[in-house]
Amino acid sequence: MKRPMQQTSAQTFLLSTSRWCLGFLLVTLSLFFLYRIAFLTLFVPDAPLADSWRVYLYGMRLDLALVAIEFILLGVLFLLIGRISWRGLVAILAALTPLHAVLAVVNLLFFRERGQHFWEMLLVNLTRPDEVFVAVWPFMVIHLVSATLVVAALLLYGWSARRVLRRLPELSLDLWRPRRRILRCAGLLFLLFVLNLDATAYQEKKYWRLGWIPMPTASQYYMRFGSYHLNAAVVNPLHDFFRFYLPATLAGFQGEKTSLLSSEEALSLTQQLLGCPPGDRQYPLLRAIPRGPELGLKNVILLQIEGLSAALVNYEEEGRPVTPFLNQLAAEGLYFSNVMQSFNATDGAVLATAGGSHKAFFNKNWQYFLPIEINGYLSSLPHLLGRHCYRHLALHGFENRREAFSTFFRNQGFEAVDLEDLARRLGELGGQRNALGLFDGILLDETVEILAGLGTNFTAHLVTATTHSPWVVPDGVESPFADKKLNAFHYLDQSLARFVRDLEQRLPDFANTLLVVVADHTSILTEGGTVNQLRVPVIFYSPKLAHLPGKKAIDTEVLGSQVDVVPTVLQLLDGEHQYAGMGTSLMQTELRPGVISSSRYDSYYLKDDWVFWYSPYRDAGEKYQLLKRSGREFSQQNVAGEYPEQFERLRKEYFALYETSNRLVREKRLLPIR
Repeated sequence: MKRPMQQTSAQTFLLSTSRWCLGFLLVTLSLFFLYRIAFLTLFVPDAPLADSWRVYLYGMRLDLALVAIEFILLGVLFLLIGRISWRGLVAILAALTPLHAVLAVVNLLFFRERGQHFWEMLLVNLTRPDEVFVAVWPFMVIHLVSATLVVAALLLYGWSARRVLRRLPELSLDLWRPRRRILRCAGLLFLLFVLNLDATAYQEKKYWRLGWIPMPTASQYYMRFGSYHLNAAVVNPLHDFFRFYLPATLAGFQGEKTSLLSSEEALSLTQQLLGCPPGDRQYPLLRAIPRGPELGLKNVILLQIEGLSAALVNYEEEGRPVTPFLNQLAAEGLYFSNVMQSFNATDGAVLATAGGSHKAFFNKNWQYFLPIEINGYLSSLPHLLGRHCYRHLALHGFENRREAFSTFFRNQGFEAVDLEDLARRLGELGGQRNALGLFDGILLDETVEILAGLGTNFTAHLVTATTHSPWVVPDGVESPFADKKLNAFHYLDQSLARFVRDLEQRLPDFANTLLVVVADHTSILTEGGTVNQLRVPVIFYSPKLAHLPGKKAIDTEVLGSQVDVVPTVLQLLDGEHQYAGMGTSLMQTELRPGVISSSRYDSYYLKDDWVFWYSPYRDAGEKYQLLKRSGREFSQQNVAGEYPEQFERLRKEYFALYETSNRLVREKRLLPIR
């Protein structure tokens, strides 16, 4: 008789706990549904009904993932204890429910106040409780009645929950006996883990024949709107906290705390270096770009070429140029040959070029976008030029992390066209792609089709993929060199020549279009020198630039980086323009900061004939070095002791620029969010 009673007790226990868990799930989904209704009402009151329902559905997917994470943590906790207590489980679920509600309200208030999610700043400031108090206390004073009511409601809820819990029987279940029970628990945890996976498109069926691969659920997969606020409404802030911000903080991804300068000192010095109006205003880097030559230029096509080193421009192999058309553009346009890569990976380069901010280099996911970068509101062309008279497109054919790039571009105001969109336009891609993504010629040809049909002013940011290992080009294209790497760049050059020719024929407003060619980072080199490992080409081309007044007087050897691309574009476009990034126009020579160029392991700050080298993973005596620069070579000797004034000046400037950029991106204080 004993065994059936135990089975009945276990079944009753599991049934009761299942009901509580299901109720918790429904309440949680309802809370966050109401949260998104409030979010859209506050920030996107004119959102189309179809978009609103997509926000609710996408957000519910993230809400389910959050509940799954919470249940996984509870399951692991109870497995470690060896028993699951009914009263203990109900108490935890009862505590999580008001936590969800309060954090939803707090996030709404914080977003209204700061334009960013609460979790994006909480962990960064946990070690500075004084600053948290200074920020929170005025709000508590202003909203004293509301805060008091919330506290009273929580106390009443706690009192009621305690009375309910006291009435629950003391039931518990051994999770380790019988043995099959532990297997069932493991199976349940696995199912919960599966709830945190998404099937993402994967076209390379050679390796995964299903056409998709499972990836951990992330908000970036569901930010599918052209509106920054609609994308922000999708986010479940507590899910992003568990998924991104907490692991990043525990792993030290936010970077080493240098503490060389206070935030006020860093900002003040940065404003001096960039020529910004002084003062800690709401948007302290917002400033006017010097008015340009009024050539009638309105449209912008920016091509970010994979792995194009400046050393390849005007380079010949086997008696013939590798990139003859690029050479022609450089000769006829403005070719700035002394521009350094901001970061040695595509994500950091796109962040710098499109958003004008420096990549956080000392973190584990160094080659990838960080959540604060994907969710950032940066000084991009769409945000600066607006949408009244413009369409803004971002086109790329990447296979890997397609969603990360598309989400980043969408949050910067672009309409993203990625591999999935191109596959719908082109049909079966088949031999039109390699392991990295769509062949450059296919991407550029389809871009002509898209741009020719816009009928309005536009900007377009293209990121290519072919000139990268495994250096595969389409069958049948000209491959004149023995080195397949050079053949890949030759193919890119031919595709670019056809792209410009087709634009001339099909784009009605081609005469008023500025073409910008810039690399993402260097790859193959054709000459030595440390600087050549960092040097990327930046070319501005338009037939109208041939008649640019004072063109010969422009210093095309000026030292710059990818953050300088957008302000230079703004100066070449007609009209007056505002800017709020870390760059300065390359045509501005009288007031220029130094250039930051980083990798995973270290960072350079180049200015005049000096290089400040920061390498945080080295021993204490080698973290900070001062090197001399002569032409395109660095000395290998640390001369900080011989030139202490120059060393200290460059060190302060570097950390002022870097830390200010990092902080303003986190705080979303570059531009007003529209």
